[in-house]
Amino acid sequence: MKKGIVLSMGDDVFTENPRISVHHRLTLDGAQAWVLTIKRVNLNDTGSYMCSLNTPWKMRKFYYLAVVVPPSIQDSNTSSDTEVQEGLEVRLRCGASGNPQPVYRWQREDSRMIDSYGKAVSGSQLIIPHALRHHAGAYLCIASNGVPPSVSKRILLSVKFQPVTHTPTPRLWVHVGDTITLSCIVDAYPRPSFVWVREHAHTAHATPTQRFPYHLHHAHAKRGSTLGEVNATRWVVNTTLRQVRPQDFGRHLCIANNSEGVAQTTVSLYPNSSIVTQQESVCREPWRGEGVGRCLVEEKRDRTESSGSELRLCVLKPDRCVASRPGTHTQDRPTDSSG
Repeated sequence: MKKGIVLSMGDDVFTENPRISVHHRLTLDGAQAWVLTIKRVNLNDTGSYMCSLNTPWKMRKFYYLAVVVPPSIQDSNTSSDTEVQEGLEVRLRCGASGNPQPVYRWQREDSRMIDSYGKAVSGSQLIIPHALRHHAGAYLCIASNGVPPSVSKRILLSVKFQPVTHTPTPRLWVHVGDTITLSCIVDAYPRPSFVWVREHAHTAHATPTQRFPYHLHHAHAKRGSTLGEVNATRWVVNTTLRQVRPQDFGRHLCIANNSEGVAQTTVSLYPNSSIVTQQESVCREPWRGEGVGRCLVEEKRDRTESSGSELRLCVLKPDRCVASRPGTHTQDRPTDSSG
């Protein structure tokens, strides 16, 4: 009997439920026993059962059947992969069925800390009040109720932010005719568009989206760009200049643009001049006494010539250096007095 409903009497079954059957057998000590069998047990079978004997002294025995069910994720009550703008609140939900009622634990798939909450957070919701780019990643909602196995749902959180660009080599020196690679590192989500631009003087004060006079990876067959993806939010953008020409010197802009904004970084390319330094002796005051070719005061000078046609006369005593260009005035420059 269950909840006042007679299921069987003797070998006769009074329920139409095909999962329920009754049979009797002899026990080891020769007594008769009636056995109630329920196949394919489900939650509806949970409850109290009573076995009674029709004797002058009513004998009853009560049984309680507790049906346990392992947890199962309910997709309708669980967040799917989520995108959020940086700085906004994000709520990730998790729902599961099971008996007993499951409990929930959140953790990152890479086992990193979940902000200041630690590596694990309890509850059916994970709330991040101000989502930042470092919050992006895969999160696991793990549901358990003591009935194995536990189940989990993977939710990918993407945080949208405007590009951030930088370069490991903001200034480079190169000879005409050489090959050189300009490199730019870009962090952004969603994936931005990339372009390398040669900045001319008339575009120096233009906005980044207006500086497109000279696209390095389209302008010449001897130039080419490559794109390397480090992860879902970082890229390395290179452009290679082969057989550098004088007009290649100057500022080169790496520009990245996505739905959240635009950013740029600058690589400046300079000519690499060949410098030759020679030392010469100069007689500042000749000997006026007897003898020819003698010098009373002699000074040593460093003469430096570069491809810029600049002549610098460095007087070691009294520690001043005179620099001049042909056809221009000269100016004094301090030099190292250690010599």
